[in-house]
Amino acid sequence: MSTIDIGGQEDLRKPGRISVNRLGAERNVFREKIEVREESNIDAVNSALQYCMAAIKELERIKLAPVLDIEKLDQLKRGIPNIEVYAERAAERSFPRENPDPFASFPSDWEQNHTFQKLMERAKKALRQ
Repeated sequence: MSTIDIGGQEDLRKPGRISVNRLGAERNVFREKIEVREESNIDAVNSALQYCMAAIKELERIKLAPVLDIEKLDQLKRGIPNIEVYAERAAERSFPRENPDPFASFPSDWEQNHTFQKLMERAKKALRQ
């Protein structure tokens, strides 16, 4: 089975076609949120890939036609969307935690020893009486 290349789909799959430009972040200390902004061409690349997949199906139908329609092939090539269209996105996230310690809620060794000693003293007092 032969493959049909319309001159764009393989280029879209190469690494580095999706570009992301970080536009910075704005901190809101009252809400403890960070608003992050970036611009990316991921939507344009996805639409170009969708177009190319639909064009491949169309080329399969053209291939079965008894007469080759050159104008339709040129129209498919010219119709590939531009991937250099950037769209801005914004998202909010929480402040990062300074020192997330999973054991912070447990008592320290000193607290455990102190509590144990107090319990032992109470037990001794109760046994003496």
